Amino acid sequence: MRKTSREVSPGGVGTSARIRWTAGMGIPMEVRPALTLADVAAEFPAWHIWRGRDGRGADQGWFATRRRRLTQAETGAGLAATLSAGDAAALRDMLGQQQVLAGRMP
Repeated sequence: MRKTSREVSPGGVGTSARIRWTAGMGIPMEVRPALTLADVAAEFPAWHIWRGRDGRGADQGWFATRRRRLTQAETGAGLAATLSAGDAAALRDMLGQQQVLAGRMP
């Protein structure tokens, strides 16, 4: 199976997609748009989402910080004030897990 992709600068504006092709048929099986910073921020408005930078100023890592302070009970239940991930999809998954944990709070 051959994978191809079109990429835009991580966190950049524009369309990009990952396409998985069937072996030898040239028919796309799955088209999944890459997540942008705006996508993640729109989905999780209670969080400030940003990209980190390396020493040269290039994008490196994805981060999210809550827009409010957590109580001691919330941190004890596993809620995090700040999250970090290597890519947008991983950060989105972590933010989703935080929503599940918050939903379990009394």
